[in-house]
Amino acid sequence: MKIAIITIIDYTNFGNRLQNYALIKKIKEIYKDAEIDTVGGCSKHILSYLYPVISPLTFVPILKRKKRMIESCKRVGKTIGADFFSMKKLRKLGEEYDAFVMGSDQIWNPGFVENPNLKFALFADGDKCMAYSASFGVSNIKKNKVEVFKKGLNHTKYISVREFRGKELVKELVDKGAQVVLDPTLLLKKYEWQEYAKHVENLPKKYLLTYGFNLPKAFREYVDNVAKKYGLEVVNINKFSSKFTTSTAQEFIDILLNASLICTNSFHGHALSIALEKPFVSFPPKKSYDSRVSSILKIAGLEGRNYQQLKDEDLFRLDYEPVNKRLDAEREKSFNFLKNSLDSIIGNKQK
Repeated sequence: MKIAIITIIDYTNFGNRLQNYALIKKIKEIYKDAEIDTVGGCSKHILSYLYPVISPLTFVPILKRKKRMIESCKRVGKTIGADFFSMKKLRKLGEEYDAFVMGSDQIWNPGFVENPNLKFALFADGDKCMAYSASFGVSNIKKNKVEVFKKGLNHTKYISVREFRGKELVKELVDKGAQVVLDPTLLLKKYEWQEYAKHVENLPKKYLLTYGFNLPKAFREYVDNVAKKYGLEVVNINKFSSKFTTSTAQEFIDILLNASLICTNSFHGHALSIALEKPFVSFPPKKSYDSRVSSILKIAGLEGRNYQQLKDEDLFRLDYEPVNKRLDAEREKSFNFLKNSLDSIIGNKQK
């Protein structure tokens, strides 16, 4: 039995690689003998081609992180970079696999460099295709992209998304139901991530970890004030002068686990903080992307972790018992969607 996961392949992004690992792990629980390959789709944001030009000083650490990440991810399974495959070559892939799972991450973000034939698995029989925790990454689809999305969504037999706005978009575009499910990183419990983590040497004794993108001035000022007030060293994992910026995904988990506090505006920064039961401070990302973060906070019942609402006395205090009760119910529903959809597609073949 062969199953292909169609997702973004970005060896510089921790969340991207960790969601891929987690989804493979959960599918392996359903079909332990299955061969599960990752097929790369829309792997780069348009602007990412310019990053080395915009900031040459970031080029070396980016390459080093990418090289180390590729090596550490090899054991997860085979990866096929198929962004620029011809339709003929893609059709061969369509015949090779028993099922195609689109997701997670922003596989359906219209702003990424895209090959619609790949991101919606249009090269394969639609009865083989499902989406697990797929994300649009935006609140609206521009008019010039609507027909592409209608065709792709109509082609997909079972659809689940990771944000409430995504569910609404599917309904608006093709009048089909979509289930909101957990991102794969939240399907794994804390102990499973602890087992996956790789020890990092020379971490500060007490530190505040920041993880995010395009960090606004308010974020930086908040972090500096909290760090100073509580005697914490600031570790900015995405600052290219940091000795930890070239960490692997396994090392990143260890860095998260040992942080005294996590400040983040990243979706996976939120998801992993919750999965690892860490105290965190939430900063809303850009409005167009806000549904991803607000959805996971609502599901976990942690809307109050917003930096504008959170009181100082609650910074390091977070009771995860009620959160885990909510998550366990969502984990069961999400896993059942994944299993039932795959069983239907594959036809309950021998596991």
